[in-house]
Amino acid sequence: SLIELEISYADLSSINVSDLPSRLEKLSLIRCEIPLKWFEIENSQQFKKFDLSNLTYLNLSDSSRVCKSHLEDLNRIC
Repeated sequence: SLIELEISYADLSSINVSDLPSRLEKLSLIRCEIPLKWFEIENSQQFKKFDLSNLTYLNLSDSSRVCKSHLEDLNRIC
């Protein structure tokens, strides 16, 4: 299974965070446009399927729109 993923120069509004492989250990979103609430899991059914507890590395270098709510949502799913 995929444990490391790097996405560069992308607008992430067309995918959901729950579309990412759930067993990721390293995630890099380099120069990406990250929509507000992108890391938020909307319902409990989706939350049960999605797990980022293995994530040990997150790189958001030069990504736009990273804010406090992203960090709060990440804290809930990691």
